[in-house]
Amino acid sequence: MKRKRGNKKGKSKKPNVVVVNEPTQNVISVNTEDNSGSGDIDKDEIESGMEVATLPSTATGADQPRNFQCEQTHQKELSLLCRDPRYNEQELRASLEVVKKIMKMDAAEPFNAPVNPIALGIPDYFEVIDTPMDFGTICNNLETGVHYMNSEDVFKDVQYIWENCYKYNNKGDYVVELMKRVKKNFMKYWTAAGLHTEPAQGISGDGFVLFLDYCKLLC
Repeated sequence: MKRKRGNKKGKSKKPNVVVVNEPTQNVISVNTEDNSGSGDIDKDEIESGMEVATLPSTATGADQPRNFQCEQTHQKELSLLCRDPRYNEQELRASLEVVKKIMKMDAAEPFNAPVNPIALGIPDYFEVIDTPMDFGTICNNLETGVHYMNSEDVFKDVQYIWENCYKYNNKGDYVVELMKRVKKNFMKYWTAAGLHTEPAQGISGDGFVLFLDYCKLLC
């Protein structure tokens, strides 16, 4: 009887082992699938993360030489500019001060940024005006330092502001009256600074760009 009981116990153990093994196998298989799945996700995430991480560094590395080249080109243009006998840095600085002072006037607001024909409801503006100009553009050109040679060049662009206003608008229009006020103050500050009051003769604007291109060919 003891042996039989022992056999029963032994038999009962086998099913227990089988039962235990089956869930264990199931658990293992489930874990294996989960692990493989999570492993794939982790790999993808890691790979995507590496791609994301490497892209900025690659882009930065590519941009650095370009920025360096642009800076070199800018410095080269400045050096070429300084060689020209017409170049006058002192006049350009004084011109910038006058322009910035004028831009602070309330009346100068319509002339401080490029004309937006759509916003102003004047879609034919660029059909009438060949050379749009504003104080903001002039100021930016002066701060960049590679567009004007002296105050004559600056004065020529300022003249476009007055001429464009007269050309597009009618006599007596409010914007024309504003322009007259701005022009009066501009001429007062400009003359007081001892700057040229005659339009530039020779190289200016696009002509100046052509001059730089020509100098590059000589170098």
